[in-house]
Amino acid sequence: MFDEAATDSSGCLDERTAISLIQKLSGSGHITTVRIKQKLAEFDQTKLDGRRGTIDSKEFIDMFKEVATRPEIYFLLIRFANKDYLTAEDLQLFLECEQGMSNLTREKCLDIINRFEPTSEARMNGQLLIDGFTKYLLSEECDIFDPIHREVCQDMRQPLTHYTVSASHNTYLLEDQLKGPSSVEGYIRALGNGCRCVKGELLLRTYHEQNNHRSDEVYPHLCGRRMEKLFVKTTLSTSNRDSNLKFPVIGSLIYCESSALGRAPTEMARVWCGGDVALVWRVV
Repeated sequence: MFDEAATDSSGCLDERTAISLIQKLSGSGHITTVRIKQKLAEFDQTKLDGRRGTIDSKEFIDMFKEVATRPEIYFLLIRFANKDYLTAEDLQLFLECEQGMSNLTREKCLDIINRFEPTSEARMNGQLLIDGFTKYLLSEECDIFDPIHREVCQDMRQPLTHYTVSASHNTYLLEDQLKGPSSVEGYIRALGNGCRCVKGELLLRTYHEQNNHRSDEVYPHLCGRRMEKLFVKTTLSTSNRDSNLKFPVIGSLIYCESSALGRAPTEMARVWCGGDVALVWRVV
């Protein structure tokens, strides 16, 4: 995945691509952009000026290990195994003493190791390393969420105002909701986490320059066609796809009044999920 992301001839990643790849690989969403940037700054201090702002494959692996390892999970592993991995017996002890599970067998623990340990060598040795242990603890098997609520179990025939909708404001901003670089990755992240209401701004560059609507740092240079493809791809490929598609995507489009952008709401409604999208738009 690193080689696919490193598209230039140097074989290195820039800061934005490295942040996106780390958050994608972690999957759990517990690694913040600020934390990754801090680590990148630490790595930059040891480099020559010419290589600052980029990261090679070895540096990426080392940094990923540092930022992706959750201390509380590592302390649990050391507490029950006193080494860098759990055996089937260690895992059984953890599940019985810490998780309160009963009727466990060694075979059941080996099955957990085989399903969640990513490295083949550790699986062959019956070992659960920190990455596999983290993956298991963050899986549905250890989720405190009631499984019955993964399906629609409430009355959904009420008016929309009777419900709380998972929404995202200024989704295109990667750092926070006030400033930072703009990217479609913000929409991918929000929709992938089950967000059902997002806002998009479609503004002509001439309008932006004349009215100074956004600074160059914040202005989201996202064209309508790119956003159309993004929403179709993301809403249809999220991990909780089946449950997500039972609810509409509510899109708030702010667009410049022009003949070109005036067609955007109708066109995007046609493309997004076959029209299963509720759109609200304002003219600025």
